Amino acid sequence: MKYQHDFPAIFANPQRHFFDNAATTQACQVAIDTKHSLDSQFRTNIARGVYQEAEKISEAYEEARQTIAELIGAKNNEIVFCRGTTDALNISARCIIENLSPEKGVLISDAEHHSNFLPWLELCKKHNIPLYRLPVNTDGAIDFAQLTNFDNNNIGIVAITHCSNVTGIISDIELVSKWCKKNQALLVLDGAQMMQHSIPNMRELGADVYCFSGHKAFATSGIGVLYAKEQLLESWQPVTWGGGMILKLPPVNNNPLLLQEEENLWAPAPQKFEAGSPPYEQAIILSKALKWLADLEQEPLKKHHQALFNKAYEIMNCYDFIDNIGNVKESRNPIFSFNIKSIHPHDAAQLFDSLGFCLRAGHHCAKPLLHSLGIDACLRMSLSCYNTLEELELFEHALQKIYQQAKSWQK
Repeated sequence: MKYQHDFPAIFANPQRHFFDNAATTQACQVAIDTKHSLDSQFRTNIARGVYQEAEKISEAYEEARQTIAELIGAKNNEIVFCRGTTDALNISARCIIENLSPEKGVLISDAEHHSNFLPWLELCKKHNIPLYRLPVNTDGAIDFAQLTNFDNNNIGIVAITHCSNVTGIISDIELVSKWCKKNQALLVLDGAQMMQHSIPNMRELGADVYCFSGHKAFATSGIGVLYAKEQLLESWQPVTWGGGMILKLPPVNNNPLLLQEEENLWAPAPQKFEAGSPPYEQAIILSKALKWLADLEQEPLKKHHQALFNKAYEIMNCYDFIDNIGNVKESRNPIFSFNIKSIHPHDAAQLFDSLGFCLRAGHHCAKPLLHSLGIDACLRMSLSCYNTLEELELFEHALQKIYQQAKSWQK
């Protein structure tokens, strides 16, 4: 119960059970307080003025960058703020593809969220670059044993999820990182589903690029982080243009046909990737939320997550009317996708809603994975720190009730 006290929306609604944390988490009190404080202050933009209010918010923005860099084991200039994981993955995909040698290919898995599938698909089509698929096994886990099949395919990029948003299965990053080093490929990780459970260290992880969002890490929406190694960011060209990201613009000559012989001089990274007014308030809020998460006693938090997982796993494997997806027990976060026999997942989700439970139903923006598993849609229950064992007991009763109701419809 102690984690619930840090989440006003959870604490104030004991009859509602939020089991859709893979889609978004609730905002922690620290994030709410920070937002209120920022909204209550004299409002100004960052890096645009020399008066004290403008300098104060500019300093707070860069302090947020420093805080997040320290928390994930990165350098300040390796942190780019953007709109979310999708934005971060699109930026990195565009920049990497532009710098990719013509003979190199891209390897993605069938377990990817569309945000780490579609950018590579579309850019590879546009630039005529080979795009390879790493399959999943019958549990929906990426089949990393198949990596050896690509040893001679001249792979330049491996882009995979750190944790599946459908199954909760955590990828074997150590294995794939070693493969990437051996084959001189860049490793791009979609970290959207990991941050709320544990904050990874970039130096230990071995990723070249790592992307995550604030709204899945107890902060607000509209903010994401693109981490990329310093040498990569220095070599990349910006993909959006506007204020705050340029050091020198050649003067316009008298010729009515505007031609530039000189090159623009971009600001150094990360500023050259943050054109216009960045989401500075959201960045500050995210830094406070992640600091709150990092300051929690990690061992009790880990044990709580494991207890939730164990209880949910027990429930999901107790009934023969449940078809589990990704039914493995090791290396997994508490995300459970399943179907109840004889009832469509959308109908089941509405029945769960009537009993106070918020579950997601659909393809979860992961159609390649669901197609690989031979299904079109499923239910998903995803748990976070403020969920409790008591809620899972209530969920089990709801599950039984829904199945009995579905059976009565068939009579």
